[in-house]
Amino acid sequence: MNEYELSYNVVTRQGCGTGTVTERVRAGSEQNARDLVRARFGGQDVRISSSRMTEFGGGKDDRRSR
Repeated sequence: MNEYELSYNVVTRQGCGTGTVTERVRAGSEQNARDLVRARFGGQDVRISSSRMTEFGGGKDDRRSR
């Protein structure tokens, strides 16, 4: 299971936004992580602004530090 850090905001039916939220989600793929966040808010408009993998398969992803 991988870990992804997603930044997103939720636009409510009244057109008001929640501001940018950053959270870490554990999922098998980046698309699954995005789907999990969207499913949590039902029919509301979730706009994901960025995502990145922070952990790969249970260990830290240190490819960027080399």
